[in-house]
Amino acid sequence: MKKQILAAGMLTALAACAPRPLFVIRNQETAAHVKKVAIMPFLDAQFQSAYDPHYSGLGSSFVPALMFDNMAKKHLSKRFEIIGQDQSLEALKKEGVEYKHIKGAWSAVRDPESIRWGYTPSQALAAGKKLGADAILLCVQGQYFKDKKKPLQAIGLRLIDVKTGKTLWGVNATGQPGLLSKGVVVRQLLARVAKEAP
Repeated sequence: MKKQILAAGMLTALAACAPRPLFVIRNQETAAHVKKVAIMPFLDAQFQSAYDPHYSGLGSSFVPALMFDNMAKKHLSKRFEIIGQDQSLEALKKEGVEYKHIKGAWSAVRDPESIRWGYTPSQALAAGKKLGADAILLCVQGQYFKDKKKPLQAIGLRLIDVKTGKTLWGVNATGQPGLLSKGVVVRQLLARVAKEAP
């Protein structure tokens, strides 16, 4: 019980220390008509992905993409019908995208480039249309060092209209990486979207 109280206190402290996500609306009128959103597989700063929906090995329950999908459905389901990254990946494959299956956790550690793959914005828009989405949610994440000491995780989301290809709104957040704190950054980001998205 003491460990649970300590963990809850640590999460509360982490949430209080994290900066507030920046939310920018570009086209409020069009954004207000969006009902169905397809979440595209997570990308890194080089617009590559290591997402594999079929990986079930060590650490699979902590895959950021899966955590994000689950939290997005929880926080945004009152506002949007959410299509998860697994369905989006299937639609992307029909657009010619080939993802790389992770054969084991150590393959990603030994040779991270061997599991990276990517997709173009036009492929993402076409996949979103095939899924019947009004918009796609592009998710970019990366890590960098502040003062060469503290690693920070940055996550950026962009809601893009599938008909026009224009950004409707965007939101960014940063925070400490890690199993516990990563969830805090994503939760804050999605809570801001749920509160402010038109």
